[in-house]
Amino acid sequence: MSGEGTRGTVIVAGDARAPVGSGIDKVYGHIGVVLEIEPSTDVIVAADAVFVTELAREFVSSLLVGHALSEGLGSIRKEIGERVLFASQGALLSALQIAYQRYHSYKTREVGEGPREQEA
Repeated sequence: MSGEGTRGTVIVAGDARAPVGSGIDKVYGHIGVVLEIEPSTDVIVAADAVFVTELAREFVSSLLVGHALSEGLGSIRKEIGERVLFASQGALLSALQIAYQRYHSYKTREVGEGPREQEA
């Protein structure tokens, strides 16, 4: 998925262990979610995820893009719960929660809790 990549966006990621024995476990061992977010609106402008098929990646991306993280994950979790019907659904939600927490930490630091650490 190609994001906007504009100067003001940020990118966050989260990952979680895939269910043992699932197709994704055999290929990757984990599920990763990457979100590109516009901090001024908290809207996800691009998303990608680690899955075995491109169709799954595109489908999950389409569910995530356009959501405002300022509203939390409730509506995203509900939609994934209703529409993503495979064994690694729980791992996807866990990876998404980790990415959300990282973004929330970033936003908290932006408000003035000190400088951000630089990651290599």
